[in-house]
Amino acid sequence: MQQKVYRFAPFESNTFVFNPILFIRTSLSNEPTAEELATEELDVLDLAKLLIVPNKKTNEPIWDETANSVLIAFVLYVRTAKLYRKGSASKVRERSMREVRRLLTLGEEDFIVLLDDMSKSKRPLIREQATELKGNLLGNDRFFLSLKATVSHHTAIWSLTAIHRATYKPSTTPGDLEPAPNDFDFSEMRSGKVSFYLVIPPQKISKCQPLLRVITGIALIQLQNSHELLSEQDTDTPPVLFLLDEFPQLGHMQVIEENLAFIAGYGVRLWFFIQDLGQLYTAYGDSSRTILANTEYKSFFGIVDIETAAYVSRYLGEMPIDTYSYNNGRTEGSANWNSNDAQNKSYSVSTSTIFRPLLSPDQVLCLPRNKQIILIKGLRAILCDLIRYCDIDDLKQKSRIPPQS
Repeated sequence: MQQKVYRFAPFESNTFVFNPILFIRTSLSNEPTAEELATEELDVLDLAKLLIVPNKKTNEPIWDETANSVLIAFVLYVRTAKLYRKGSASKVRERSMREVRRLLTLGEEDFIVLLDDMSKSKRPLIREQATELKGNLLGNDRFFLSLKATVSHHTAIWSLTAIHRATYKPSTTPGDLEPAPNDFDFSEMRSGKVSFYLVIPPQKISKCQPLLRVITGIALIQLQNSHELLSEQDTDTPPVLFLLDEFPQLGHMQVIEENLAFIAGYGVRLWFFIQDLGQLYTAYGDSSRTILANTEYKSFFGIVDIETAAYVSRYLGEMPIDTYSYNNGRTEGSANWNSNDAQNKSYSVSTSTIFRPLLSPDQVLCLPRNKQIILIKGLRAILCDLIRYCDIDDLKQKSRIPPQS
């Protein structure tokens, strides 16, 4: 098939490297033009949304909001500031998310020096945020400690050695402090001959939620941006398919919520895998209904929770059932000249129509394990066999990894 395969596996030694900081497009100019500033600002805003996993249960959302603003300024500063091999702790030493984390966790004195340097930046997002932050910090220890705790929580994963190794590669040119370019760009997937695997051990998925969000979100954004460069006559380009296993584990992703309704127009298809609808409701709240409404195909099998079963039952609709009521009657009285029998008999039949679910929730729960229900927009529900690849010799053979030569 001549497929090029990229494997991003931060907890393994043979991983490809992708530096999220380099997602921000910049010329590194000390005097950026208005167009360059606009590009930098849009990119860093997109990246900051992915770095923060909002806590919907908190009573003080101001800390997440403030942390988002701080991250915008610090990420852009690390991306554009002059690099120093040596110097004070407040100087930027490399362009990486670990460096962002290091600067954010400086002690108070070094932090104030850093803010002084940032407030002199030619970039408004950096300068204005640094000036505002410095004003809030002076004489307000509670604000400083609360902000540091929130930012530290959202950036903790980037200090891990395994994550840094997979998200930063130094230049191979002697004396060059700039990082080496990323090993891949997600726009390459447009060719139809590139596959990307994001490999995280199951037990580490929850800890790596920020990393998974960043990589998935950047992939979607780069594919959207690259779609604009495609020729209108290029109709043979296949869509890019995302297989997002354990999708709710990524947390609330605004980039997906905002673009799901029209992302197919960018030549991207999303295939979500979730254990039950409760996971989706927890991550997206009321917006989960929008996600379900905008998915063209839905497949349900192995359902074990009543909430998901009730959703499927409602989606299938109801079926009419005709009911019949029979009535036999008899009246008695005195005999008359016309009849020796003083009994009168009557018989009547009445019909009515009631509606019941096509499948009740308990019937959905009791479906055989080899059956699935497929829901497709504009079509009636399909009850069909669930075919497992491991039961088909041809597919099982193709799934085997060939030995290394």
